[in-house]
Formats: sequence, structure tokens, C-alpha cells
Amino acid sequence: MSNSIIPSADSNNYKATYESYEVACPICGKWNIFNRISDIGSINVASGKTVKCLHCNKDFLIVSDKLNLNYEYFLKGCDDLIKQKNYMSCIINLCQSCETFFMKCIDIKLLWKPYRSGVFGGYKENKDFDDFAEKIHDQFDKFTYQKLLNVFFDLYLNNKNFKNKDDISNYLDNLLELSKREPSKKEIKAKSTGTQRNLFLELKELKINEIRNDVVHKDGFRPSLVDAQNYLNKVRRIIEEITKALDLEDMLSYCVYSELMEQK
Repeated sequence: MSNSIIPSADSNNYKATYESYEVACPICGKWNIFNRISDIGSINVASGKTVKCLHCNKDFLIVSDKLNLNYEYFLKGCDDLIKQKNYMSCIINLCQSCETFFMKCIDIKLLWKPYRSGVFGGYKENKDFDDFAEKIHDQFDKFTYQKLLNVFFDLYLNNKNFKNKDDISNYLDNLLELSKREPSKKEIKAKSTGTQRNLFLELKELKINEIRNDVVHKDGFRPSLVDAQNYLNKVRRIIEEITKALDLEDMLSYCVYSELMEQK
């Protein structure tokens, strides 16, 4: 059966999250919550995918979907978790949003900026790009909040840039040591100014990972609505302001566009 004769879901009334896609069936009208892996079978954009209604068992076409960066999905998910009064889960999501934000910023320095400047030959299909992407993600795979933050600081506080593949390889060779070094307040103040300095200091003092640890460990800290909302507001603001202060908006949009083109 071709897509042209399959009923299409409403392209303006759906909900896209990191794990799921929600939309009403155009046949029976009932609301469906599809898991991207189990039900749709892909983490890519769901637009153009045919799915089977979970209620009437009829096929229909997903027309629209959004491709957000991972940290944006986690931040948006916190709003729903707060409405559902799942404040512990909100704190966990916030820590994940920070970790994925740090990782995306690291990717920009080590992968996307070099690619855009022609270090890997200028083509997304270039094998060198794929090899370095795999190597970078393999090395960062076990890194959690503090190590990611330390590398983020090393790259951005020291304004490091990579002009060739050897520079990137040398940095990765020293990654373990670099990930153990957290800059002091004195160092941050000496190496940054103005808005960037204030944001770096706020980020250093955020410690959302420690709150996350309190939540998931055996004592099971239970935050209040006020706790969850305050942390959400703070994390969201810091990420938004750092994105602007470090002039990352263009590169983040470029990453989204490149990933979308790769899926086509």
C-alpha cells in the first residue's frame, strides 16, 4: 500500500519527545503514544513513517516531526514531569540535559568546527569524519557530568581550536588527564571576562549532578515542587545564556541540519 492512499495524521497536533511520538489516529481519532524504538523502529525523524494505530490497528502516516538536540528534549520533558509531580525524575532529566549539552559543545569543538573548516575533506560522507566521530564518542562513552564539564571548561575557557586531524588526535590521547582537572574559581576569573565569566562561575557552582546523586542513591532524596522548578529554571537559563555568550547558536543549528540531511 503506498503512502498516498494511507490516511495522514494531523501535522499540527502532535507531541515529539526524546523517547516517544504522540498523535491522534486519523481513522479512529484516539490518541497514540509510540515509542520511537519499539513502535516506530528508528530514532530518526518520524516524518514519512507508516505506523499502526494502537487502538484500531489501522495504518496511518506520520506527516510531521521535530528534530531537537538531545538536551532540548530533556529540558522540555521536565515541564511534563513537573506537571505529573515526578520531581525526582525531573532532577535526573536536568542532569542528563546538562551532560548532553556539554557533549554537544565538545562535539562542536572536536568534530563539527573542524569538519566545517575542511579538516575532514569537506564532505559529510568522508570516512575520516565518521572515524573521528566514532573515536570521540567511544572515548566519551563512560564520561558523566563532572568529567564532561571539565573537558567543556578546558575547550571553552582556554578557547581551544583544532586545525588538523593530528591536533584532534593529540587532544584525545590526553583526554583522560584533561577530564580530571576542574578549573578553580580563580582560574575562571583570570581566563574569562564579563558575561562568560559569570556564566562559567554559575556553571561551576551548579552541582546538579550532586543533587541527582542524592536522588538516585539509597537515601532517595525527594525534591519538592519548588526545588524542581527552581533547578529547571536555573539549568534552562544557564544553557540558553551560555549558548548565546559562546556564540554557539549557528553551530548548533548547523548540527541539527547536518543530522537531518544524513537521515534522508
